[in-house]
Parts: sequence; C-alpha cells; structure tokens
Amino acid sequence: MFSKSGYVYGTTGNDTYLYNKGHGSYEIIKPSNAIYSTNNIISISGYIKKDVYFSSNYLHVLKIAFLPNSNDYITVDNFFNSDGKTIFVPQVMQKVQFPGGSYFDLTKLISTNPLTFDATPTTNSTAIVGKVFEQQLDTSSFTDLDKNSTVYSLKSQDGTALPSWINFDTSTGKISGTPASASTYYLTLGATDNTGKEYFIDIAITSTVKYKPIVLKTKDGLSISHNSEISYQLSNVFKDPNNDALNFTAKMKNGDALPSWLTFLNQLVC
Repeated sequence: MFSKSGYVYGTTGNDTYLYNKGHGSYEIIKPSNAIYSTNNIISISGYIKKDVYFSSNYLHVLKIAFLPNSNDYITVDNFFNSDGKTIFVPQVMQKVQFPGGSYFDLTKLISTNPLTFDATPTTNSTAIVGKVFEQQLDTSSFTDLDKNSTVYSLKSQDGTALPSWINFDTSTGKISGTPASASTYYLTLGATDNTGKEYFIDIAITSTVKYKPIVLKTKDGLSISHNSEISYQLSNVFKDPNNDALNFTAKMKNGDALPSWLTFLNQLVC
C-alpha cells in the first residue's frame, strides 16, 4: 500500500496496489524482462472514475492523474513500448479499480496521447413498474479519439442474461421496455469501435412501484351558515405512499366547476 510519495517495486506475481486520495505521487516499477501475471491492479479510494486522466508523459511510462488535485498521480514504468503509444507485452498493469466494483481495463487503452477513455458516466435511472421506460444513451459518454464507427452493447454486471423486459438498440444506445416488478438492475454499458477497441461503464436502473395517493380522513357533510366563511385544509387529508409531492385540484362531485363563491387555493378550500 502507498503510504507517502515515492517508489513502489512490484513483483512478478499478482500485485494489488492500494492508493488513497491525498497520497501524492508514486512510481510503480516492475522489471521489463519479467514474465507477469494477468491480474495486476491499482485499487483507488477517494476518487471516482470521472476524476481519472490517463497520459504517457514520457517514453515507456503510463501516468494516471486525478483531477482536480494535480499533486496526486501514479506513474507505471515499462507500460509502453519505446513509441510511447503501443502497450508493452507482457503487460505490467491490467486494471484500475474503484469502490463499488467499477474499473478501467488498461488492456483497452486507446493508443493516443492523451490516453483518454472518456470517463463521463451515464446517469443511473429510475423506471416505474408497468409503465414504458426509455433512456437514450448520451453518446458523449464514449469518445473514440480515432473517429471510428461505434457499436454499443449492454449486459448484466454479473454475466447473466438481460432481464426480458429490457430492449437495447446497439446502433443508438437506446434502452427501452416496461418493467413488471420492482428491482434494481446492475448493467454494464459498452462501446466497441470497428478496430476492436472497447470501453465499459457500469450503470443501474431501479424500477419502483408507484402507488396512488391514499385518503387519510374525510369530512363529508361539512355545513356552514349563510354569509359565514369556511376554510378547509386538504394537506392532512391525502398522503402519497411514495412520499412524492402532491398537487391538489377541486371540483363538484358531478364533475362541474366549483361555484363562484367557493375558492380553491392550492391545498385550501375557502
């Protein structure tokens, strides 16, 4: 684990490097002539994916910076070949991961400087059981710096098949369907260009049941005297089981408009 700015020397086995926000700069050094495992991980705490910026600051070296803190960054020696773009084989580091399980797959880095997976997350969504749900992928979530055509994919994070109600358009990134029950669906949204380069973002869709407001109490048969004022507060008459804000209306029992002498002001009949 990183404790202060400096150097960390890796082994030829499966290494996991723990980095916390505020730990400054570190250089990870693994010898370029070793045979490496395929599960070398940098585990990040205190930052999220959109804070990360990748670049090759000089030959062979991958720089992982954290915005907006310019003092926090990690460099990985022997990551690139001498051109500073193509990845050295065998690869010295495979993954940068974050709390919650999201990660960058370093085997999929785009060979351009800056080495930007576009790290803009797409927004998690809420669907309503029994109602049509649609979400159009913001295509700015993925940026192919080589301007190649892109095909989108969607899968469950645990590797199982997508729920039957979810439809996905691979050309536009549109998600649609009608959930039948309340649940949270953890999905992985991917983009692949025509050269095979890929990037993935983890998202979640939560489907909830929307219940009708319920009547807490009624006050039928309210009587008033001629030329006397009346005031009746409705806010304590109805409740929404989902705790959503309520909008009130008032009309006659037969559907006609209120008489001219009766005024309805938001939640107050007077």
